Amino acid sequence: MRVSSVASEQWFPPSQLAFYFDSNAWAKGTALYLQTDDIVADLTPEGDGWKLVAQVPEHQALPFTVTAHLRVSDGGNLQAWRSTCSCAVGRMCKHGATLGIHVAMQGHAMLDAQGTADVTEELSEQQVLQRQERALQQAEYQVRDWLGRLETADVAQNFSLPGSSVEHFLYCMTTAVLGNRPVFHLTIKRAILKRDNEWGKPKKVTSEPLAHDPIWRTCMVSERGIFDLFKACPATNSFGSYGFHSAIKLQGLAAELLLQKCSETGRLMWEDGKLLKPLRWLAEPLNMTGTWQAVPAQEASPAGWKLQMQAGDGGVIHGLNEPPIFVDVEQGTCGLIDTQGLSAESLLLLLRSNFNSS
Repeated sequence: MRVSSVASEQWFPPSQLAFYFDSNAWAKGTALYLQTDDIVADLTPEGDGWKLVAQVPEHQALPFTVTAHLRVSDGGNLQAWRSTCSCAVGRMCKHGATLGIHVAMQGHAMLDAQGTADVTEELSEQQVLQRQERALQQAEYQVRDWLGRLETADVAQNFSLPGSSVEHFLYCMTTAVLGNRPVFHLTIKRAILKRDNEWGKPKKVTSEPLAHDPIWRTCMVSERGIFDLFKACPATNSFGSYGFHSAIKLQGLAAELLLQKCSETGRLMWEDGKLLKPLRWLAEPLNMTGTWQAVPAQEASPAGWKLQMQAGDGGVIHGLNEPPIFVDVEQGTCGLIDTQGLSAESLLLLLRSNFNSS
């Protein structure tokens, strides 16, 4: 499984690509990127931007040819992206998203490999002027950002004045019902850590915090990557717009990696009403077992048997997500359920099944 590089090694933030793809292509492309290590890509200058041609593999299928055109500011922000692909979708597909994340993370190395200094010397006068204009715009942005930081900066990182409170991100798991199926959702919230190490009342994050928000001082470096992974999961609100959502459905490989990263912060929480309890991700899946229980006869049906499925002890809560997940509130743990290959839908059918003994 691939782990994202730190932000300083990125050509541009991968999260900026999410604007150009629909939520389905972005989620699938992120999951494919996490499973793919052998993308072959060629990056060449094109006007005031770049052209990217790559072979993107997918499982056992032959690689797909993806062609992308992009523009990146001197300050490291994605300004334009469009991609086409030899797959059936044809354009702005999951393979394009996978390639976009790859070039976001590996772009500096690709530029170094082809010798960008030589390319710069060959730029036309118009290209030089365009780059100077973008550099000026980026400088103005950095000045505004610095002034914003100056307004909010009152103390050094990891230091607080007497009587002040320190705010952190909390990653809160909750239960929900999708159709007739119990599932888990994950929400990013903000809360103050009190002097007695108790958490204040969590407040839902309504938008992605700006770079100069003081809350980033209390974060781990990897938490910016957590925000990117949130964008790879579907929002709990089906009518939400593309981009960042603070409440998401835990679905797919991206959700599994997301829970692991949240657990590493020490602030992955189980939230039930006013209850907040830390959760720790277990790498070893919990086995699902089944036992038959007798069902007494009722007015309209004879006696029979019911298959009772259970993972872990009686206090374990099951979420029939894809993949299925468990939470053991008493032990403060969570992780995947080993369903022996059964899907969440198959498990739901088994949980509802009654077998007549006649």
